[in-house]
Amino acid sequence: MEPETGRAPSTPQMNLHLGCYDQPTVGWHNTDISMQIRLSKVPFGPRTAYKLGLISGSQLADHNAGVWKSVKRLDVGKRFPFADQSVDAVFSSHVFEHLVD
Repeated sequence: MEPETGRAPSTPQMNLHLGCYDQPTVGWHNTDISMQIRLSKVPFGPRTAYKLGLISGSQLADHNAGVWKSVKRLDVGKRFPFADQSVDAVFSSHVFEHLVD
C-alpha cells in the first residue's frame, strides 16, 4: 500500500534541501540564501568578483563547475512557495542556528 501524499500519482517526489550552500544534492530541490546564487546569474559576475577579491578561487571554481546554477534562492525566514503537502522530505544542516527573532 502506498502512503497517502495528497498529490496525484504522476507527481514526482519533492525532496527539499534547505541551506545547501555549495553542496547541492542530486534529486533534491536545493536552496540557499547565498549571494553566490545571484552572482551566478550575472554574465562574467563570478570572474569579476574573483578579480576584485570578493570571492575566493575555490568559489570561482564552484561557479565554473556550475554548482550555483542548480541552487534556488529560498529565505527560510519567509513562507515557502510550495503548495500544502507537496514536499515529501526536508533536509537541513547548519541552518537553524542562524534563525533569530
